[in-house]
Amino acid sequence: MKSYFIVVGISLFACSSLLAAENITLFKCTSAKKFKDGQRHTVSFAISGFPGRNMELVEDSFKVSGQKKNQRSPMLTLEDNVGFDLKGGRLYMTGDGDGCELAKLVLFKDSGFRAGFFQSKDIGCGIDFYSTVSCSVRMPK
Repeated sequence: MKSYFIVVGISLFACSSLLAAENITLFKCTSAKKFKDGQRHTVSFAISGFPGRNMELVEDSFKVSGQKKNQRSPMLTLEDNVGFDLKGGRLYMTGDGDGCELAKLVLFKDSGFRAGFFQSKDIGCGIDFYSTVSCSVRMPK
C-alpha cells in the first residue's frame, strides 16, 4: 500500500514539474450572453508557449461546457484548425468549422487576458453569434 502512494506522489510531482517546464497557461472563458439553448457556454483550454511565437493548443485540453444535451456550441469550432496570434495587445484564437462557420476568441492584454469576446460567423451551416467573455487565467509560476 505504501509503495502505491509513493508512485502516485512521484507521478503527480512529475506532471506538475512538466507543466511548469513547458510554460503551459490555462484559460477558462465564459460567455456573457446566452446561446440559442438559453445557456452561457464556457470554453477551457491550455496553451503551451504563451505568450510567444510558437503557441500551441495542449493536446486534450480543449473542452466546452454549459450547453444543453443535443446542442452543439459554436465555441467547439475554435478547436477545428486552431490558430493563435498575439498582436496589437490582443490574443487571437481562431478556428474553422469545416466550411460551416468561422470562430474567434479575442482576449485583451490590458485585462491580463481575462476579458474579450467570442464571435462565430456562419459560412454555410453554422450560426452567427457574438458575446463578450470573462476568463480566468492560470499562468505558470
